[in-house]
Amino acid sequence: MEGWGPWALKASVWHVQPPIAVLESMVTIRIHLDSATTANGCLKVAPGSHRLGLIPSDKVIEQVGKHDVVYCETPAGGAVIMRPHIMHASENSVTPASRRVLHFEYSSFQLPDGIAWAAP
Repeated sequence: MEGWGPWALKASVWHVQPPIAVLESMVTIRIHLDSATTANGCLKVAPGSHRLGLIPSDKVIEQVGKHDVVYCETPAGGAVIMRPHIMHASENSVTPASRRVLHFEYSSFQLPDGIAWAAP
């Protein structure tokens, strides 16, 4: 489908990067079952980077260097709400503490024929 890609097959399920219009209509909610700290690799984000659109993978390191990074330390039961296309990552944990998260993505975008949110 034009404008959708790249496609990848992961664990027998097809995944695709949607066009920016779809991502801009989405919100991600991460509910923390465990506390997330810098010691156990909490999420870090580059605030405002979602306004840059889709960043080609070969330009991400360059863009990261242009942004301050914020560590999203979150207590158990807390939530992080973000745009799915904001530049984000987690560092390796330096402690044996787990960092379980329920990750939800919501969108009001009407998908075109041939694309579905989940396989039937």
